[in-house]
Amino acid sequence: MLVRKIGTLAAGLVTATVLMGGPSPTMASTTISSGADAAAAGCLSVVDWYNEKISQYVKVKNTCSSTKSYCVDINNWPDKGAFTISGNTTKSQRYAGIAAPTGRGIYSC
Repeated sequence: MLVRKIGTLAAGLVTATVLMGGPSPTMASTTISSGADAAAAGCLSVVDWYNEKISQYVKVKNTCSSTKSYCVDINNWPDKGAFTISGNTTKSQRYAGIAAPTGRGIYSC
């Protein structure tokens, strides 16, 4: 609970700084260190984010022929994963309950 409050407070301070004309912060991103990682990242894409009953889902598409793994990036919440998806398929994956913020992206993990 304390971690969530600190994250919310930090987000409020960043928003206030930007609104007052301060510098806009950059978002952290995953560093791709090899050609294999770059290819894996290029194969996966998010088709849709949606809620069903008390769960949140992400629909992911893998355009490569090999199985890939990915994690879900959730703002101010622990990231979820590693999930796997077979080659040349689209798959819906439950990543959190309804209380969690909506995911904001996927990354190779």
